[in-house]
Amino acid sequence: MRKRQTNAEARAASGSRFRFLVRKEELAQAVAACLLDPYIIRQGKEGLFSEQYYTTVFDGTSGSHYLDRYWLMKRVSAASSGYPERAYAKWVVLHFMWSKLGREISSRSDRFRAACEQPRHSEQLLQSLHRAIDVAFLECLAFYRQNRGAGPRAVDVSAFFNRRNRHKEFGAHWDEFGSAARRKRFDSSLARFALHLKQW
Repeated sequence: MRKRQTNAEARAASGSRFRFLVRKEELAQAVAACLLDPYIIRQGKEGLFSEQYYTTVFDGTSGSHYLDRYWLMKRVSAASSGYPERAYAKWVVLHFMWSKLGREISSRSDRFRAACEQPRHSEQLLQSLHRAIDVAFLECLAFYRQNRGAGPRAVDVSAFFNRRNRHKEFGAHWDEFGSAARRKRFDSSLARFALHLKQW
């Protein structure tokens, strides 16, 4: 659709051919969070369309390149809904989830997107994914609490996740200091997700 069309104009132009309307801003956020430092996304959507990042985010590859990341973002966003602290950690968790699942999802793009578009028919698959995402959020916020400081100098959760390289620091935390029990639950959930995706 033309970038300058309103939602109503886009729907009118497409008729009933499409079930989902994907906003370019959300697509840019999803791709950027998976590929770039999540700090960049926290600086605002407009910057993703600047000359500095545009060719990285919109690199002209296939639609699946964008939509795989878009639907994973939707699942991470759903897991953060209702939890204020998770909203600030969302982009770091999305980057982490893509680092763990990107290859698996990309190898079965059609199945993954179809499952996300038809959640009533893919409950087991999405439940396994949501369990893994939930564990990632729990560990990411544990990472925050261990590193925010104490007393009046403690860093607020919003400011903490609005700094460069948090995704790298969280990845190192996960490997070296993360809860062994959480890592076990995470790996188990990912294995079930991969199995359900293969069979879906």
